[in-house]
Amino acid sequence: MILKGIVCSFERRLLLCKLQDKVSCPYFGIDKAGKRRLKKLQSTILKLGKLSTKLYRSNRRFNIGHVEVSNTKLVFWDLRGQSGLRSIWESCYEEAHAVTFVVDAARPSRFEDSKSELEKCWFPRWS
Repeated sequence: MILKGIVCSFERRLLLCKLQDKVSCPYFGIDKAGKRRLKKLQSTILKLGKLSTKLYRSNRRFNIGHVEVSNTKLVFWDLRGQSGLRSIWESCYEEAHAVTFVVDAARPSRFEDSKSELEKCWFPRWS
């Protein structure tokens, strides 16, 4: 139940910080890394608690979900990971308040691809 603990921790931070009315939280990762499964698991966990969730709506490039926490709307972006669609990632993480990069631990053959994409996205920003 690591994800439930993360959600509870994040909820406490929102209560303490009162961030803003809308918070953007994109999911990144190469294709078939498990972003959609993580999103579905998150929705299931959030429905068990006092949080209300709305259904995700699909788009060709991403799926969007909304969760209300303490009068703050969390917007979760499930960004598709196919190589031709990764160019849109930068425009999404520039406005992000929290980011999740998903790696499929059951597919070691894809670790290098995941590492390479993570480096392209983040390390140039930190240098």
